[in-house]
Amino acid sequence: MQFLDASMLGTLDECPRKFQLRYKLHKTPREEGLAAPFGSTAHLGRNSWYETGDVEKAVEIAKKAWAPYEGKDQEELYTGRKLEEVIRGYVSQFGSEPWKHSKGEHLLEFEIFGQLLVGLVDGTGEYLEEAAFQEFKTSKYPGMFCSRPNLQLTTYGVGLSMMIGKSVKRAIVTIAGLYKTSVGGMLPARKKSDPPRSIFMREVVDFEDWDYEEWKRDLYCKMEEIEAYEKENYWPKRPKSCSLYGRCIYQPICVAPEYLRGMLLESNFVTRVWDPREERKEV
Repeated sequence: MQFLDASMLGTLDECPRKFQLRYKLHKTPREEGLAAPFGSTAHLGRNSWYETGDVEKAVEIAKKAWAPYEGKDQEELYTGRKLEEVIRGYVSQFGSEPWKHSKGEHLLEFEIFGQLLVGLVDGTGEYLEEAAFQEFKTSKYPGMFCSRPNLQLTTYGVGLSMMIGKSVKRAIVTIAGLYKTSVGGMLPARKKSDPPRSIFMREVVDFEDWDYEEWKRDLYCKMEEIEAYEKENYWPKRPKSCSLYGRCIYQPICVAPEYLRGMLLESNFVTRVWDPREERKEV
């Protein structure tokens, strides 16, 4: 592989066939869903606030970027209104945190076992005088996120430690949940006697040395796994992953006869190569 990132490695765990279609053949649906662009736009607004300190400007930039998608979600969760709620709610609840030098996304790029690993870290710096990084996500299913063990977080911790020459073992994770009933970044109380609840899940994750050592062994085994599939020119499917997050977008390919798969890929998918190094930002 030209490079690997944590999402690619996570997809390999889900299903080797999905890994092949997405990252070897670079096939993505012609009609993309709204979850990914909503998350990217929320990142854009949040990063703008970190860079300028101006929440009004951050909301304006995010809503302008979201305009092509507005009105396309029948569930009315991926909307400009929810986008603004996430940005304003984040600033209101976490804007006074003791961060130093966290200014939005930075490119992570390092080599290990002869393989280039890359990724976009949502923020780096110091948190309570400890070297740390941020991870920010939006999700309709925030409770499904597992912070430890988590391949993406551990990859970022190892990579940042190697790049800056200083141990980075703390991650500040924020998951913005998307709910129809939330207002101003808060959910109604379950009982009259309870206070309102935040839409955000927040966790401070501290890694141990053994987390990083196991990650290195995991990575080595995954690289050997990829090499074995490439050698056999066959990528097996894992049916247990077909129903993850609704349904795998590649399931119609896997259930079709092999002689029809090329035609289905050509008609329903486009070739789109993603490379974060094209938007390189210094750590």
